[in-house]
Amino acid sequence: MESTLIKISNHRVMNKNKIFAVILILGCILACTKVTTLDDLAARAVVEGYLQSGEPINIKITKEIKFGGTDTVAIPINGLSVIVKDNTDNKSYTLTNVDSGFYKSQVLIQSGHSYDLGFTYNGQSVTASTTVPSRPKGFALGSAEVTITPVVLGGGFGGGRPNFGDPIALSWINNDQTFYLTAYKNLEASQESIITGNTNFGFRRRPTFNEPTQGSTAQIRPIQLEFFGHFDIYCMHVQPEYAALYSQTSNTSISIAPPPTNITNGLGIFTGFAADTLKFFVRKG
Repeated sequence: MESTLIKISNHRVMNKNKIFAVILILGCILACTKVTTLDDLAARAVVEGYLQSGEPINIKITKEIKFGGTDTVAIPINGLSVIVKDNTDNKSYTLTNVDSGFYKSQVLIQSGHSYDLGFTYNGQSVTASTTVPSRPKGFALGSAEVTITPVVLGGGFGGGRPNFGDPIALSWINNDQTFYLTAYKNLEASQESIITGNTNFGFRRRPTFNEPTQGSTAQIRPIQLEFFGHFDIYCMHVQPEYAALYSQTSNTSISIAPPPTNITNGLGIFTGFAADTLKFFVRKG
């Protein structure tokens, strides 16, 4: 019995020694292994590629601004070999680095064609794909102009209620529930504001864009236009990745969603769109 107890005791000691040796080896391995942190990851390329039907290719590429880094503005990336392939025509185009981070080609984008983007950065192949949708059909405005009374904030309205005009109705044909985006741009070289005076009331004079919709109508309140004079009103047929850029309204400091991207091994967006434009006039009342 005593011999058996000694054997059991020796066996336990041997097991403890083995466990200690394994722990020691694991400790050495972990001590010699470098832990990868965010600081060790190379900054990725950020792509801004909006392929507009009927317009030349124009791509902007910058360096990712890393969280906690020292960069406060996006640094352009130059010297890349950037290729855009038209899959429909089976032709590839090497873009010219014409400016800081800008890569261009005079080749015109075509509706209905699919395109691939590709280049190498930090030893990785950065790629993306998109298709340029058709031009909007049946784009129309409810009226061609509106009359608005100037507004002087903090100074009253001159004894009467200001006339802001009726909302501008926008419509188009959308039989397949794809995405559309409407926007506007003032064309006057010397802009005259609709609202002047004390602006310390936090009055919001934007956005320039309406939210994307899968419907066939939208509207713009005339006061949103911000200036008197001539405007271009746009209807843009866009892809889902473009519409996704406008879905980041629910982020908080507690729950921050990553920005939408369709770039492999990078960030940003490579997307196609087609637009139709109508003229509009804001008259001073």
